[in-house]
Amino acid sequence: PPRLFPDLDRRLEEYPLPDSAYTGGVDEVKGSACPKCTEIRSQVQQLQREARALDSQCKARIDFHRCFALRIEAMMMEKR
Repeated sequence: PPRLFPDLDRRLEEYPLPDSAYTGGVDEVKGSACPKCTEIRSQVQQLQREARALDSQCKARIDFHRCFALRIEAMMMEKR
């Protein structure tokens, strides 16, 4: 719900994001056959950094919603 957005934003800004082991299925390959290898490798590494950052943020969002769901469940059990 929209009323949770400030809490979620606070969670994403104030707490460390979980680690991401996301690789995108791309393994590190060393090569020098192509004059553009260095340039392409740096582009791939940049994309991997961005993907890991998005993955970490996604994990943090999932964790936030999971914790919130547990609080709702506990409240419902209490009201029974």
